[in-house]
Amino acid sequence: NSLGFENEQAFDLIGSSRLFLLIGLIYFNMETVYGKTLGKIITGIEIRNANGQKADKVKLTIRFLLKNFYSIIVLITLYVSQKKFLEESDFTIILTLISLVMLAFVFMKPKQTLYDMISGTAVFNKK
Repeated sequence: NSLGFENEQAFDLIGSSRLFLLIGLIYFNMETVYGKTLGKIITGIEIRNANGQKADKVKLTIRFLLKNFYSIIVLITLYVSQKKFLEESDFTIILTLISLVMLAFVFMKPKQTLYDMISGTAVFNKK
């Protein structure tokens, strides 16, 4: 076919994309409507405003988009490294720096990542 895939490979790619999209939509809904995901429910934590009050949907949506922007950066960096625009060591350095910047804020009180600070949220033990 024109994409260079065998029919079965194309079907697997489309099926996987649909499953990924469905899971992403469920995750988006849980986090932006309820302030928690399955993992947060299991561990007894939830996303709230930085002051501990219930976060509104706007803040939760901003947090979700910022948090997943990081994932997009990681995927782009991975893609670029695979195309040999960057050496693997460059990819490792970039990924490490991005991770440190995003996660360094967790050691502050309250425990917040950079995207939590921007969106005005934090993760708290469930009340």
